[in-house]
Amino acid sequence: MKVFIVPALHAKEDISDRFTARDIIDFLAGQGQEVFVSAPEEMFKQGIACECARPAGPLFALKHAPRSPEEELYNTGTASRKYLRSDTEKIVSALKKYQPDVILDLGRVSALIAARLTGIPVVSLVSGNMFRSRSFDSKALRGVNETLSSYKFEQVFRVTDLYAYADSLFTLGPASLDPFAEEERLVRIGYLPYLPETGSKTDKVFILFNKLPMSAGRLNTLLSDTFKGAPYPIEIWYPGCDIGRDQNLHYTSTLRISRLSEARAVIHDGSEYIFRQSTLRAIPQVIVHDGSWNTSRNAASLSRSGFGASVPAEDLSVQTLYEGYRRILASDSYRTNAGILREEVIRMGGGEVLLDLLSRTRK
Repeated sequence: MKVFIVPALHAKEDISDRFTARDIIDFLAGQGQEVFVSAPEEMFKQGIACECARPAGPLFALKHAPRSPEEELYNTGTASRKYLRSDTEKIVSALKKYQPDVILDLGRVSALIAARLTGIPVVSLVSGNMFRSRSFDSKALRGVNETLSSYKFEQVFRVTDLYAYADSLFTLGPASLDPFAEEERLVRIGYLPYLPETGSKTDKVFILFNKLPMSAGRLNTLLSDTFKGAPYPIEIWYPGCDIGRDQNLHYTSTLRISRLSEARAVIHDGSEYIFRQSTLRAIPQVIVHDGSWNTSRNAASLSRSGFGASVPAEDLSVQTLYEGYRRILASDSYRTNAGILREEVIRMGGGEVLLDLLSRTRK
């Protein structure tokens, strides 16, 4: 089977988009599928790289944290007419050249438009939170509708209206974490590409921040004041951190997800990938969220399901950060609830479910 994969691309790469796409690409290639990837060649080791447009953020980005998928696309430059037209044409050209059996859309509007233009079946990765009704700045969707008009397609009121073009939808994780109104349209997959071991019972803590709205210097001071000298090891990663050791604090240059199973607890900023990988390992979490549409969803799911705590970024301090950490270790219920959720994920199945979905959707 020939699978044409279209990962989400942002001007400032989000680790969730990149790592999720990498896992899926590596899994499908490992299963003997012929994989084509609409992304820069340097981003992924597996698959045949196809030319794509590279987004650039708008001249005047929205000042507040994105309240909706539309505002997030606008801020990353992937909702402008110039970008969408260019990217759609490059995808269409590659589709005509390679003639795949199915398109796997991982978060690019242009993939859905190209699928409609070519008639090739498309499977899209979504989350229930994307479809929640939210207000957003009207200019965020202007470029999308201008692009649709240029192809003589009907206008949309929300970017999620475009998923009517998709032949199949799938999401990662159970309904308890991510409810979806149109559940009958959705295939749920528990884990990709494999199920990792559960988290350690040692005292090691991982602190992983990808997009927290705070300078590296201020963040370094906050973490040092909160955890330096504590009687347990802390592994820390965030963009721009100084690499090295400072007593029990170990600052790393790369995000080492493979080592996450060593953690007793994970503190992060609501990144979808880190949230999912910690959940798979049944590790209690603390999410520091910036109020954006996606990180807020993960923080709410964490608290509702009883396997972690959350702290609003505007309230972040030595006291609130340590209190969040102390709370999830003060009771075994957080780890117990995380273990229950892991069992639910296991029952949903893994990569074989995605492979079956693609096979059923292919032309």
